[in-house]
Amino acid sequence: MYRSSQHYRGHVIDVTCFLLDGRIAYQYKVRVMATDELRCEDSSVNGNHVTDQAALDEAFRAARGWIERYPLPWPFTPQAAEPT
Repeated sequence: MYRSSQHYRGHVIDVTCFLLDGRIAYQYKVRVMATDELRCEDSSVNGNHVTDQAALDEAFRAARGWIERYPLPWPFTPQAAEPT
């Protein structure tokens, strides 16, 4: 199992890679940096990655894409993270 995280546009992206049926899959969670609120959780159990790095790259790309589609209001503060 391999874990890594990144900060992106007011979020923390946590990725875990793991071995599943002989291939490397991943799970990611997207949290608001200011409040630690979980905004998204997804996985790729159908992943066919041969390295942890390939799985990490795909997971971070997918998580950043989700953040681009559902951004936080600017500025990235606890108040901005609250629903209006």
